[in-house]
Amino acid sequence: MSGRLLLIILGFMLLLGCSSPANSDNGSDSEAPQTYDPREVKAGDRIGAMTIGSVDIRENAQDQPIVDIAFDSEPFEVTGTFENGFVNPELDKRIVFFLPDAESQLLFPKHNLFDYEVRLYFLNQEASALFGDKPSGTATLEIQGYHELVRYNDDVIENTRLIGVKTIE
Repeated sequence: MSGRLLLIILGFMLLLGCSSPANSDNGSDSEAPQTYDPREVKAGDRIGAMTIGSVDIRENAQDQPIVDIAFDSEPFEVTGTFENGFVNPELDKRIVFFLPDAESQLLFPKHNLFDYEVRLYFLNQEASALFGDKPSGTATLEIQGYHELVRYNDDVIENTRLIGVKTIE
């Protein structure tokens, strides 16, 4: 499967889901996902354990907002599954795709534009090298911050800072 096709599939998977009502909770660290309306937040707002560092919201041609929000946080651990070694021919880089498990999903703020699962992408070659040559598996990672980007296309960006791989199986 070519890298471009894989990116298109991953982009499509990100966009799947139904609209859900806002359940905005801008401050508690509950066990429910921390949802927010991206059109109503600003830098400095706290959502769950993360603080918004920057916000850029614009409408695109289909009246769908382009969401670009950077969250700051202390380092924290997430567990999940990974796919290692996707090669993006346009960037000439190896990409690691990480899907946090259900418990780890609760640690991330989520916009209320549609239902989705948080997916982490590591494009930095030093970070992706920490996964070694294993093509897939489960891992516990230590990460810091989170960058939520919704552009309604197949772009993939590195959306968190990988501090280290704690375990890998």
